Amino acid sequence: FDLDDCRVIPESGSEDTNLRIGHAAAQYLMQKLRPGGSLSVGWGETVTHSIRMLGYTAQERGISLYALTGGVKTYVEGMREAHWHRDVNIIPAPLVVSTPELAQALTDETSVSSLISKALEAEYKLVGIGGLSETATVVTQGYLSPGEIDPLRRSGARGDILCRFYDRNGQDIDMPLHDCVVGVDLDQLRKSEKVIGAAGGPTKTGPILSALRGEIIDILITDEPTALALLDVTEE
Repeated sequence: FDLDDCRVIPESGSEDTNLRIGHAAAQYLMQKLRPGGSLSVGWGETVTHSIRMLGYTAQERGISLYALTGGVKTYVEGMREAHWHRDVNIIPAPLVVSTPELAQALTDETSVSSLISKALEAEYKLVGIGGLSETATVVTQGYLSPGEIDPLRRSGARGDILCRFYDRNGQDIDMPLHDCVVGVDLDQLRKSEKVIGAAGGPTKTGPILSALRGEIIDILITDEPTALALLDVTEE
C-alpha cells in the first residue's frame, strides 16, 4: 500500500479494540515526537484514547496540540481527562454548521484559517477512520441520523475521515454535508505528510482499504485480524 510505516498489535478477544489501537497510536507517537514538537488530531473514540494517554508525555516534552476540525466539545473532553493544558489550539467553531455559506465564512476567518494551516504543518497528524454503521461516531455524535447510513452506502460511500466521506477508491463522495464541515479536507490531508490512520475491527477493513487506495494516510496503526484481512481483500 506504499505506506511510510505500519504498526500491528496482536489480537485480543477480551479488550476493546478502539482502546487498544488508541493506546498503540499513543505509544507510537511517544517514540516519534521530539521535545517542542507538534501534533494535530482529528476526533473520534480511538483518537480520544490516544490523547488521554499522551497527556503526561506531551506536558513533559512541551508538545503543541492542534485540532484538525471544529467541534470544540469533542476535543475538550479528551484533553481535560489527559490534563493536556499547555499549548492547545482548538478551532473556535462547530464541526458541522447550518449552511455552506457559514462554513466558508468561518473557514475564511483569519483565526480559523491560521489554525488550520498550523494543524497541517504539525509534525504528525492523527486521525480515526470511520465505518458506515449505525454505531459510527458520526451517528453517535449526531452529525448523521441512523437512517442516513444506508443511502450513503448505496451512493458508494465506504468510510469517513474528519467527517469527509469517500468511495472505494478513497475519493470524496459528493454530498451536501461536506460543504457544511469546518476543518481540514481529504485533499489537504493527501498533500500533507506523516498522517497516521488509527483503526481496526471487522467493520473497518473496507474503510481502511479505501483510505489506503486513496493515499489519504501515510502510516497505519491497526490490529492483527484487520491487517490480515487487508492483505486478503482484493475486492470489496
